[in-house]
Amino acid sequence: MVMNESGLVAGLYQARGGTKELGFVWHFEDRFSEQDGWQVIRNNRPAVPYAINEDGLIVGSDEQQAFVWQEGVFHYINSLISTQFEDYADWSFRSLHDVNEQGIAVGQADFNGEFRAVVVDLNQLGL
Repeated sequence: MVMNESGLVAGLYQARGGTKELGFVWHFEDRFSEQDGWQVIRNNRPAVPYAINEDGLIVGSDEQQAFVWQEGVFHYINSLISTQFEDYADWSFRSLHDVNEQGIAVGQADFNGEFRAVVVDLNQLGL
């Protein structure tokens, strides 16, 4: 589970009687409200959040694909990169493990069967 300074929390939960762990986002300030502020990161699919920055940008991995979640919108990094940067079309971005306040994320990608460390400027992807 991860939490930023403004009280936005991301983690995993398993619904009662469920068999899958799903990613969630929750704002700590909503803990006493009627709505209680819960949001699922990706409906019916595992999405493991690894980090969150102060802007609420969440990065992680969803079944071997790196993702970014922001303000209720889920993006696969592979889709964003392959449509904007043809040189990286053969890369498979597997996970993003951390993101800083400037929107720079670090993670892992597969290129021709080799795992490599990557740095991704999420601002260049329009996030």
